[in-house]
Amino acid sequence: MNLPNLNTKVGSARCGKIRCCLVVTDLAVHSLFDRCCPSFNFETHLVEWDVPTPRYLFEAERDAGVRTAGLLARQASDRLEEIMRAIEAGVRRYTKGDRFAIPMAAHIVVASKR
Repeated sequence: MNLPNLNTKVGSARCGKIRCCLVVTDLAVHSLFDRCCPSFNFETHLVEWDVPTPRYLFEAERDAGVRTAGLLARQASDRLEEIMRAIEAGVRRYTKGDRFAIPMAAHIVVASKR
């Protein structure tokens, strides 16, 4: 399924060589690039993250996330179980056949320095 692509173009990435390509989730990057790179492109893409089970998102955050993993590691076992069940219930809303397609958004910034 194709989700809409929300583009916000600022400047142009065609001038000069591309110096950096970042995937960010913080809108403050707009101000940063506006000051240091006079030419850049800022786009928001909506995608679906396919995960195999409802528990996958919880396990990814617990085992691979940094800040969230630290927070989860400090929870009592009963509280951790409640958090896991709540995340699983949220993921189940996005069932598509034998998979789960979680909607995600990413800001993609391409900048070039003149």
